[in-house]
Amino acid sequence: ALLATAVLLRYFLSESLSALWFGAAWPVVAFLLGLDWLRYASWTGRLARDAWAAAVHGCGLVRPRIEAWLRRIPWVKRPALWEAVRIICLVLCAAWLMRGFAQKTMNGTSDAYWYGVNLADMLAQVRAGVFPVWVGQSVYQFNGAVCPIRVAPAFHYLGALADAVTLHRLGTFALMNLLITAVGVCGMFSAYLCLRSLIRGSRWLAAALAALFLGCPGTLGLAYNSDLYMSWMCMPLVPLVWFATIRSFEDRGKSGTLAILGAALGLCWWAHSPIALWSTLLAGIAQAARICLEFRDGLRWSGYIWAAVIFASIAAYPVGSVLFFPAGPGGHMST
Repeated sequence: ALLATAVLLRYFLSESLSALWFGAAWPVVAFLLGLDWLRYASWTGRLARDAWAAAVHGCGLVRPRIEAWLRRIPWVKRPALWEAVRIICLVLCAAWLMRGFAQKTMNGTSDAYWYGVNLADMLAQVRAGVFPVWVGQSVYQFNGAVCPIRVAPAFHYLGALADAVTLHRLGTFALMNLLITAVGVCGMFSAYLCLRSLIRGSRWLAAALAALFLGCPGTLGLAYNSDLYMSWMCMPLVPLVWFATIRSFEDRGKSGTLAILGAALGLCWWAHSPIALWSTLLAGIAQAARICLEFRDGLRWSGYIWAAVIFASIAAYPVGSVLFFPAGPGGHMST
């Protein structure tokens, strides 16, 4: 078989003979198929059981000594210090995950450049005293574009806030990288605080899940791989939406819980309309299901009224600016 393959590769296909090394795999496969795998699996299982029993016995002997040693440390029983340790771990984890944006230049492709141009236009207008910003009208957006400054203004206004905090000392791309990093850190801590409240007594588990939330490729890829910075602005808000949704089933829709839900959904409309749309839709379906379940026992309509007022007050700017102040006749939203 090897000889026939060598002739075929060399003289008919004009290929290298390096593929003949795969011929050595067939004797190995034949050897593996001839082994008594049931006997080896039984032996491995007994070995694993013995090792586990020895480990459990050893832990039983060592655990009292470890507990006695820990009781000698005065700060071990202080929850505030352990919380500080968790916060430090989360900050370090977030800094390691967002380390790609620790630079002064642009990190991304054409979409990242487009966001940078939009942010430069926002900064130019704010520094010139124009506020709020409705259209692009600086040298960076001289064509009067209204997208995304009206559709999803959170990126621009947070960028202007970061520019004011840094005393206008950073360039556009450095400021954009700082903003993206800060939003990532806020997203991790938002997930941690929400999970800590839902998973009572397991704060280390909540911290680990929060780190996985930011480190998930579906989350982290929004900033690194896709340059979807408007979607990235929603990242700290989505945990709040689902935290308030779950908590509303636990406390029967208290006013504070529904107020958090309305505020988080309203801010999602500032960040990214598509994410805000499906978040509002799913949260609304969940609340409708809860109303059906609890309707016979009586509902607290005051919480829904407060949530609706807060949601409408926050979402009025991005939604109203598009619905009531559209582009001129013959114009397009992106021009």
